[in-house]
Amino acid sequence: MNPHGDSRPGHGHGPGHGHHSADIDWDVMAAHLENGGELQLPVLHRTADRLGELLGPGAEVRRILDIDIGSGPGVMTCVLAEAFAGAETVAVDGAPVLLERTSARAERLGLGGRVTVRHAELPGVPVVEDWPAMLRRAGLTGVGGFTYLLDLPAPLGGTARTFLHAQLTRLRENASDLLTADDLGTLDVLLDPEAEQGILHRPDAFLLSATTVLTGVRAADDERRAR
Repeated sequence: MNPHGDSRPGHGHGPGHGHHSADIDWDVMAAHLENGGELQLPVLHRTADRLGELLGPGAEVRRILDIDIGSGPGVMTCVLAEAFAGAETVAVDGAPVLLERTSARAERLGLGGRVTVRHAELPGVPVVEDWPAMLRRAGLTGVGGFTYLLDLPAPLGGTARTFLHAQLTRLRENASDLLTADDLGTLDVLLDPEAEQGILHRPDAFLLSATTVLTGVRAADDERRAR
């Protein structure tokens, strides 16, 4: 988030969605990412509230850039637009179909006038072992973080089961050469839409995930010039 005002907290959010492969079926991926984002809505709303607390009362937020590793289908973009009603929120992604989803979602929620999209190919981010140090090197102060849990207990509803089925399908497709025959057999059972032990039917399926947000504050331009 890059709000223009007295202070500027940076953040990362989830669910992650690296999407640079030319082999991706974007219609399928977009639906999967939006499904996952909607499951995460309780966490995303708490994250936006926490960012507002970090800004402090009376802080003016005029523009928010939702970039992360790509803004995806706009679930977090719209959460930020709702939380910071006086700001323009800009979603940046390299996949046009995801930006189309963002615009459509904003219109459905009555946010179309404050949410805009920008198509951009985002550079790859190297693996960084110490993210707080990276934020400090970028000039942020007060670097910290917080973690929220999404805990959906068994038995899961249909939306969560569909999401998990898609996640396991991606695992089966992308990591099959790393798995043993037994592991692949287990995955095949979990993915079987007719199997009682499949993820779409088994009563013990649950979803537990953690979203960690790192934050920092950059001084306003006039403060930096005074230093």
